[in-house]
Amino acid sequence: MIAEEHPISTKDGLRLFLTRRMTVLDDAGEPQYLIKTHEDVTDRRQTESRMAHMAYHDGLTDLPNRAAFLQALTQMIEACDGTDEEFAVLCVDLDGLKEINDVYGHAMGDKVLIEVAQRLQNVARGGVVARLSGDEFGLIIDGQQPVAGIALAEQAAEALGQDFLIDGKSVRTGLTAGIAVFPHNGSDAASLLANSGAALFRAKAKSRGTISIFEPEMDQQIRDRRVLHQELSVAIKNGELSLYYQPQAAAGPSVAGSQIIGFEALARWHHPVRGFVPPSDFIPLAEESGLIVEMGEWILREACREAASWAVPMQVAVNLSPAQFTHGDLVGLVHSILLETGLTPDRLELEITEGVLIEDFDRGLSLLRRLKALGVRISMDDFGSGYSSLSYLQAFPFDKIKIDRAFVINLGRNPQSAAIVRAVIDLGHGLEMSIVAEGVETEAQLGSFRKRAATRCRAI
Repeated sequence: MIAEEHPISTKDGLRLFLTRRMTVLDDAGEPQYLIKTHEDVTDRRQTESRMAHMAYHDGLTDLPNRAAFLQALTQMIEACDGTDEEFAVLCVDLDGLKEINDVYGHAMGDKVLIEVAQRLQNVARGGVVARLSGDEFGLIIDGQQPVAGIALAEQAAEALGQDFLIDGKSVRTGLTAGIAVFPHNGSDAASLLANSGAALFRAKAKSRGTISIFEPEMDQQIRDRRVLHQELSVAIKNGELSLYYQPQAAAGPSVAGSQIIGFEALARWHHPVRGFVPPSDFIPLAEESGLIVEMGEWILREACREAASWAVPMQVAVNLSPAQFTHGDLVGLVHSILLETGLTPDRLELEITEGVLIEDFDRGLSLLRRLKALGVRISMDDFGSGYSSLSYLQAFPFDKIKIDRAFVINLGRNPQSAAIVRAVIDLGHGLEMSIVAEGVETEAQLGSFRKRAATRCRAI
């Protein structure tokens, strides 16, 4: 059988036909008949073409997707291999998309993404631009590196920094970028993309709007962080975490007059191989990965159980993560743990940061009111380290505010810190809120609070 495709002009326009020809032989092996068929395969081929396009393109922006980007990278590597040619791979993260979706809805966010794709293509001047994930894009640029890569990233940042006027509304975005260079930062497509992603991770850790170039130690840091994440997940499931209880004392007029009035529960991790893992290492990791929700539930339950067993009914303070406010029924969880452990609500103090209200003010405020209705106390943690704390104090009647330890440590050395501490104490007194000063470790620091607040200020 012989098959071939060819176009035929019809009254409906040009159509693609598949022609099959087959010779039928007689008993002697001589040609007897010729069978020929014609089949219109125009629609089928168009469908196949659309499916092939969809397999390698993003459905929203019509940019190449991750699979197509990896193919383009492989082709670039093959073209440059064995030469002195260089090229850069850029991973670009779009800043501000979540806020646009939250304020105006996902339909607006989709329109912004389409416009972002167009602006990136204009900046790339015909080069490869792909949408790698929701708000992450990939670009390839040849030329002298890393100069050409940095220049492209800066041009893209300038283009995306200009207002988007969509449906009569003006919105703004930004750009954070990571750059990896062939052949210095990888000799295959997967490595180059992974290393540009590692550079992007470092850029976002520094500050939004940053452009970062891959450095070899980044790869090891990323690997170490992933291993630590896996080990933390196992530690939570296997009960390897423990709670330490930091005392809170009333700052009486004398050392003898100071009295322990409660404790703050602090999570600690003693790794079977690594030893003591600093909270500054595993708490941010838990926050980023979402493990903080599971960890936070364990901390709350364990702290309440322990406090319920104390002979003297003192208060126990537990930190809540903003993630716990957005996952599950937090109010129901607190209520059930109080019932389960037998701890009276007035002995439990929940500490939050302003991040709870920054994420979703109305929802956060509603949850805080429901928690307070249970009878628990609500404390504003790290007061002074953010930018909107005063408006939050006006919106919600906190029971306590905690002065950030950064100001306490500098007492006696930095007059600005002393002025801020005095102002916060006066503010707390005016609002009839208790004050806790974090990080009081010297007699001089304690003396400062005794003079200013007498018994109204607590030190931890």
